[in-house]
Amino acid sequence: MNLKIQEYNVARVDSGPYGIVSTRDGKVWFTQHHANKIGHLSLIDGSISEYDIPTPSAEPHGIACDPKGNVWFALECNKIGHIQHGVNDGKGVEA
Repeated sequence: MNLKIQEYNVARVDSGPYGIVSTRDGKVWFTQHHANKIGHLSLIDGSISEYDIPTPSAEPHGIACDPKGNVWFALECNKIGHIQHGVNDGKGVEA
């Protein structure tokens, strides 16, 4: 079996990518534990966008997507965060 492994670099070397989930719209969402961000990778063009979590030192871990395309993530600071589907300016991040 021939497999090709593709790697994608995130903006910050020590961001600590942790949890990962894919959505039907061609994006792969991931937590960045050390950078306090949620990132998404477009499988269409390979671009990566990042969203700051408003709570300082929230340390995101697990991540999931609901049937409507909303992204949910667990934070080490005893909170759950949320990004609304279709909001691309980062203002949809709630924590």
